Amino acid sequence: MPSVVNFNMIYLSDRPLNTVKITTRLLFFFLFLLFTGCSRSGDLNSSIEKMKDENPSIRWQASLALAEIGEPAVEPLISAIKDNDPGVRESAVQALGQIKDPGAVKPLMAALKDSNPYVQEEAALALQEITGGSYAKFLPGKDTAR
Repeated sequence: MPSVVNFNMIYLSDRPLNTVKITTRLLFFFLFLLFTGCSRSGDLNSSIEKMKDENPSIRWQASLALAEIGEPAVEPLISAIKDNDPGVRESAVQALGQIKDPGAVKPLMAALKDSNPYVQEEAALALQEITGGSYAKFLPGKDTAR
């Protein structure tokens, strides 16, 4: 038996492997998965349901997922600004800043008065993202030299 291997062509059984054909099939497979199993509306509905979970960590993770969805997630994130958990409120405010929807300005202005200073600061940063203004001017009682 020869110990030399020919690497010029790869064979599966007795037929040569056609890489173009396999690449095309893989491409169609991933496109199929994309359009059938990974719909944004499904992700949106799932994340909205998770925002109702008793566990604040689940709600926090859901708000991060909503940030990736974008504009359709603005209303659930605005509702999350009133969550009992400050971590959830903070992540909701961050998500709204990432989405940059002008409809979130009024709720974010209200979040500047949150009892948690981290929520206040994230609200100011989110407002800066949306309006383009300096975030320090949004913080109550803070100097603008920041």
